[in-house]
Amino acid sequence: MKKKLIWIISIIAAILVLFIIALIVKNATGESDDKNTYEVYKAKHESPLTMQGKASPDSVKSYLNNSSVGDYLYPTVSDGQSVVKGQQLISYDTSGNSRQQLVDKVNQAQEAKNQAPNDTKAQSELTKANDALNQFDKQVNDSMYASFPGKIDIIQSNEPNDGETIMQLISNEPQIKTTVSEFDINKLEKGKQVDFTINNNGEKGTGQIKKISELPTSYEDSLQGQGNAGGASGMQGAGDASDDGQAGGGGQASNPVVNDVGGKGNSNDASKYNVIIGNLSKPVRAGFSLDVSVKSNDIKLPPSVLTKDNYVFVVNKNNKIEKRKIEIKESDGEKYVKSGLKEGERLVKHPKSSLKDGDKIEVKK
Repeated sequence: MKKKLIWIISIIAAILVLFIIALIVKNATGESDDKNTYEVYKAKHESPLTMQGKASPDSVKSYLNNSSVGDYLYPTVSDGQSVVKGQQLISYDTSGNSRQQLVDKVNQAQEAKNQAPNDTKAQSELTKANDALNQFDKQVNDSMYASFPGKIDIIQSNEPNDGETIMQLISNEPQIKTTVSEFDINKLEKGKQVDFTINNNGEKGTGQIKKISELPTSYEDSLQGQGNAGGASGMQGAGDASDDGQAGGGGQASNPVVNDVGGKGNSNDASKYNVIIGNLSKPVRAGFSLDVSVKSNDIKLPPSVLTKDNYVFVVNKNNKIEKRKIEIKESDGEKYVKSGLKEGERLVKHPKSSLKDGDKIEVKK
């Protein structure tokens, strides 16, 4: 009986040894009981692009004392007042300005044209006279009336010298100014929606990208410095001229010049580009700091899910395979889905050459 028990124990021990050896061999050779077991990758959009920005008015226009319009009298609005487009802001005594002389020149040129209807020189003189009158009227309008709705900031109302700022008109429309690096600029496009959070109170809102600068900030700083050295004057809003010629009597624009756009800064530094965000869903006080987030619509694919000819093996809810051709676009050495695949779909990683459409697989947990 004792010998029989020893014999049984020996057989069991031998079986265990053989089983352990089989496991070791299987692990060493990479064999699997189930050759159709795969890891999968779930397609997903890239993480949102985040930036930091500052709120500012959409436009700021400075109104200067312009003696060519007339003798300055007084502001017709008060500090902090809200105004509408076209509302008079400043009163001038225009009785002594040159408008009547310009009107007389138009009348004289018109009379000469009437006497010689086919005279090209007479027509040219009439055109010049009308242009001069229109330019003067535009200068008067720009110097006295609100160019857009906004709030008034009185700078100096008592006897300002010619060319000095009387007031500023600050647009009601807020915007966010931020920057994006050269590595992320291709992720942005004009009109794309963004989300923002106001840092000091946590309030959230949305906006749209209005402008992405063509030149990096280093180039813009260089050009601005050249402009200041060349006698540029007046405060510029976001795309709105500050005085439109009102500070000068002639209103004549200088000729275009060729600027040195060599830029500044270390050549090894990554370039940054200014981005303007407008159409904000809620007002933001100028100067407030914000966090800006731009959602990505791009799905990046790892090389492990793609075949050489851009096929993927999509796994449905029943773990069956669909071999699918998709379109790919490349950016900065990475591959992204152009068409043919949706977020959330599961893809086989490292598919074997034997895997085919309609196969059922096991998914590794």
